[in-house]
Amino acid sequence: MPEWPEVPQANPKQATVAHILSEARKYGLFLTLANQNLGQLRANLGRQNILDAVLGNVGSLIAFRIGPSDAEKLWPYTEPEFGSLDLQGLPNYHAVGRLLTAEGPTRPFAFRTLPPIRPRGYKRAGAEAWAIKERSFARPIAEVEAQIVRRRTAYKNTDAPKTIGKAPLAEVLGRSSRT
Repeated sequence: MPEWPEVPQANPKQATVAHILSEARKYGLFLTLANQNLGQLRANLGRQNILDAVLGNVGSLIAFRIGPSDAEKLWPYTEPEFGSLDLQGLPNYHAVGRLLTAEGPTRPFAFRTLPPIRPRGYKRAGAEAWAIKERSFARPIAEVEAQIVRRRTAYKNTDAPKTIGKAPLAEVLGRSSRT
């Protein structure tokens, strides 16, 4: 379910996402929900806290490297094998999991996943490609600095006074109009 915490509740009498999650298992509804951080699951005005419903009814849990606030909420589900700092320090492509099996929840374990797969024929841009890009979009530093100086001093090179509203620009900036 993409953007699942944001499912609108058109009618207050309708089941909320938190209620659906708490009742889903008895109806044989199994969901895979993913989000970036647990802060996305905080309660909205007048709604049950979705985070409590998720953590209270989760069967299997997989967590990649997470931040301190999420680690504080999830470490009780991974102890005694993994603490809060362990969850925060997982290397790339590693995760901690706790699965729900027919015999009950497994003990938490760490595992390694595969890195992203590059499409066939994918190659990193070579030096020639970077040179073309540089010629198309880059300019020498001296040229850029000279243009900045020209823009900053352009108002001094005109005879007409620059104004903001009815006041000359120099007065607004607190300078004498003769400089």
